[in-house]
Amino acid sequence: ADRPEFVRRFEVEARLVARLEHPHIVPLYDYWREPGGAYLVFRLLRGGSAATSLIIDGPWSLERVSRLVEEVGGALVAAHQAGVAHGDVAARNILFDDDANAYLADFGIAGTFDCAAGPSAAGPGPATDIYAVGMLLWELLGGAPPLDLYRPMRAPSLVGLRDDVSEELDAVIGRATATDPPRRFDSMAALILAWRSAVGRPAGVLTPLGCGQLTPEPIRQRAVKEMRLAAAAAVNPYKGLRAFEESDASEFFGRDEIAERLADLVGGHRFVAVVGPSGSGKSSLVRAGLLPRLRTRGRRVVATMVPGERPLAALRDALREVAVLSSDLDDLTQALGQVAESNSAELVVVVDQFEECWSLAEVDERERFLALLVRATESDVAVRVVVTIRADLFDRPLQHPGIGALVAAADFAVAAMTAAQLREAIVAPAAAVGVSIAEAAVATMTADVAAEPAALPLLQFALAELYERRDDDRISDEVFAELGGVPGAIGRRADELFESLDIDAQRHARLLFGRLVAPGEGSPDTRRRAR
Repeated sequence: ADRPEFVRRFEVEARLVARLEHPHIVPLYDYWREPGGAYLVFRLLRGGSAATSLIIDGPWSLERVSRLVEEVGGALVAAHQAGVAHGDVAARNILFDDDANAYLADFGIAGTFDCAAGPSAAGPGPATDIYAVGMLLWELLGGAPPLDLYRPMRAPSLVGLRDDVSEELDAVIGRATATDPPRRFDSMAALILAWRSAVGRPAGVLTPLGCGQLTPEPIRQRAVKEMRLAAAAAVNPYKGLRAFEESDASEFFGRDEIAERLADLVGGHRFVAVVGPSGSGKSSLVRAGLLPRLRTRGRRVVATMVPGERPLAALRDALREVAVLSSDLDDLTQALGQVAESNSAELVVVVDQFEECWSLAEVDERERFLALLVRATESDVAVRVVVTIRADLFDRPLQHPGIGALVAAADFAVAAMTAAQLREAIVAPAAAVGVSIAEAAVATMTADVAAEPAALPLLQFALAELYERRDDDRISDEVFAELGGVPGAIGRRADELFESLDIDAQRHARLLFGRLVAPGEGSPDTRRRAR
């Protein structure tokens, strides 16, 4: 847990694993890292493991193995579509609930990969998991591992060892365990469909075992594509009201050009202030746009914080997640340099919502924190600082004698997204998982948000709601009209929240609303936005 390469990737990949959504993936509820350990909190399953089952019950029936192929195989399809490889698929990591449903466990900090890199990519990837699944199938049918898994080789034939294992099934396991990765199945979906066909379940048809026929290759290829798209479409690609994180970079559209310019600016300055109105996407730009680009341009470790009332404590907590030795944190001035040195990387400190130093923090605490940032960026320590700040409070850091000069030297204004950028942000995430949005709905949402440039979180919220209401692979004009567009989605959610409150809370909400918009004042649309 203290290896520099592990520290650098822990949080990004933990966030990615936490986002995996599939009925047969054990969910990751929480995670954190500190010097000496990394912690992952998963759902507890009490039904034992496949390894225990083999010891107690012996080899599995073909029907039970086929059920596992569907359940665990489907989980891997979803993970691979998200760019996550398990890297350790084994009988001990297949867990069961009380109803004998199988779950793929112990993703831990699994390997991430480029979805476009193909099955022969180096490091953990789909090909690694496909090989492991092939060996797992042999073990479940044979009752024990077929060979020393530390010396990979093609699984031996099962024909003759079991009467119910046909040559077709044996060929599926053989192809999955080919020693040359490009000779394996090119996806987990392809393995599942080949298994279905071999046991008598042609692609897309669940028929009784023993009456199957081989599926023509074009049909099989189409079925593979449909299975992979269905797995990807099960996860909502829109973020609702939360900011994008670094692990969401593959779903962050419409900001490529501005993210590149910001990365260039950060590469040339030790302190950069990202400025924009509330709701303009500053945090998302930094986390999902800037940070992935910085990592590709050199060895970097990132500490992200929000100042709150105690910015020094917040910085100490952020450094603890990427520090190797706890003693490094006693003196924050030394800690910044020691964290960078111990990780053999440049340290990037991201201070999100920098305005909280003035709106929440005590004066003494704020001044010590700001002085620390100034010393760090003016010293020989390998540290860069990126802050995000609301435009209406931009004058606060400019007035500071130390921070003001740094902000003035390198500030980056986040302008409103153009119509083309908005369209990409609306259409591309759904298109990436095979879902289309009606053109009229896209035009209306683009116009709504263009008129209110600080409404990007509201747009994401409306898109998340629309995605959940889609008809198969399409978001229709009818669904959009039913939701009421961006204002309707917010209003509907506001009504739901209001109705969930008790009487006293509703009374307080009405009082607050009355202060925002006096009775009889403003248009209905103004009153709805205030609500």
